[in-house]
Amino acid sequence: MARCLDALVTSVAVRPLTQGWVVKKPTGAARPVQTLDGLIKAIAPHARHHDWAELERALLEIPTPRQPRAEQVDWPKRTIQNQEGASPVLSRVTHLPAHMKLAAFALGVQSCDTSTRVFTALDDSHSLGGHEGVVTG
Repeated sequence: MARCLDALVTSVAVRPLTQGWVVKKPTGAARPVQTLDGLIKAIAPHARHHDWAELERALLEIPTPRQPRAEQVDWPKRTIQNQEGASPVLSRVTHLPAHMKLAAFALGVQSCDTSTRVFTALDDSHSLGGHEGVVTG
């Protein structure tokens, strides 16, 4: 997640910690955060992508991670349903793992047009929705 968000928000540095992340500003100020919500709230004001198309283009430039996962747990399968009245976003981003796409989607829900209801597929059977700055499952 840190690598993905660091590439998307270049005016701050996002680094992983043992239990969370640290957000470093160019001034040297650093703020540790322990939750994904805290991380997104800390970096969203610095986001440079303010519409979903821009964010998707930036994600397409991030290379696929090379390190294989040590252990992969299969999620329960469920059918993705188009969330009523929601617009699909980040649909061309298929090369990134679900955790990176989740982080980017959460950032977009905070920094892109929040009046539009949106959804994205994380994989073949899991999706997320977002509206007015809130990510929904």
